[in-house]
Amino acid sequence: MSDSAKPLLVCLGHHKCASTTVHNIFAALVSLAGRRWAYVGNLYPDDLAAYAREQHATALSLGNADPARLNELGDFRGFHLIRDPRDIVVSAYFSHRYSHPTDDWEDLAAHREELSKLSMEEGLLRELDFWPTRVTLERMSSWNYNDPRILETRFVDFIADLPAWVRRWAEFFGLTNEPQGLDSIKAAWNGLCANRRGWNRLCLPLDAIPVAQIDAVSAQFSFDKLSGGREQGQKDKASHYRSGKPGEWQQHFSPRLREAFLERFPGVLEKTGYAPFDEAS
Repeated sequence: MSDSAKPLLVCLGHHKCASTTVHNIFAALVSLAGRRWAYVGNLYPDDLAAYAREQHATALSLGNADPARLNELGDFRGFHLIRDPRDIVVSAYFSHRYSHPTDDWEDLAAHREELSKLSMEEGLLRELDFWPTRVTLERMSSWNYNDPRILETRFVDFIADLPAWVRRWAEFFGLTNEPQGLDSIKAAWNGLCANRRGWNRLCLPLDAIPVAQIDAVSAQFSFDKLSGGREQGQKDKASHYRSGKPGEWQQHFSPRLREAFLERFPGVLEKTGYAPFDEAS
């Protein structure tokens, strides 16, 4: 079967849901399979499937996935990673306050200036209305979590066993049968090309990735490597990989912030499967 006749492989991410790391893992996986990928951030093309065809891409990474646009993808299989919405707010605050680049993002530069003048509680309240955070939580609220084309993944489970989840993604994409014969040679070539910047387009189409290559992808993106050697929970507020530990919202959500959160995003915790405030521990 030609690549054009196969389902489009899709990575469905959200702002402050490890989207950069998840995209990089996805790009590495599909490159090993000889798939050419394209990335869509905040600025969506008029038609996603048409954009993929224009890019000659058979894999698409959506850094800020919009459920209202998924029907444009046609035949696809994807994984979707979500995070506790309250942790998204906290992570977004620290990122927007300290670490996220402001180059070519005037809104963030102005937002950062505003946050620098506010207390942390006031800053977190302001974060609820900053458009990337607000839109992320609105999209997570309206998501269909029972779509058979999509493998749902929770951030807390993903970081608890990253190698297992990367294998699950590869399996969901149908890429985990060990290559044989000529495909073994192709797999070795793809492993060589995928690990060199700019060479991924030289990878050969392949329906199977050796498990050892899948695990090697996981090893590249462990939290300690991305953070420069820190363990999860060891914080560096100036780092893009600040903490990596789930549940930190409990340290920062005041009664006032809880009330504002529930007013702006009613039902988001229930929809995403996270415990409400009075049951979370």
